[in-house]
Amino acid sequence: MNNRGADYIKRLLKDKERFKKWKRIMLALSCVVVFITVYALTIPAVTLACDKEEHVHTTECYDENNELICTKEEHTH
Repeated sequence: MNNRGADYIKRLLKDKERFKKWKRIMLALSCVVVFITVYALTIPAVTLACDKEEHVHTTECYDENNELICTKEEHTH
């Protein structure tokens, strides 16, 4: 085999190794994106599953001495 043929084969093998590394990196990044996306999409579902009533204390929740008379727990979503 001549020298040019050997150089060509070395280049092909080097390119194949580079492609394998690139594939592994892209697979890892894809997994990270999938994990983050699934996590971000489940956050609203967890919030919707809350069974507490939403309530923010207003002036009607306090008496004339500015003491809390409301029995509801302050809770927002």
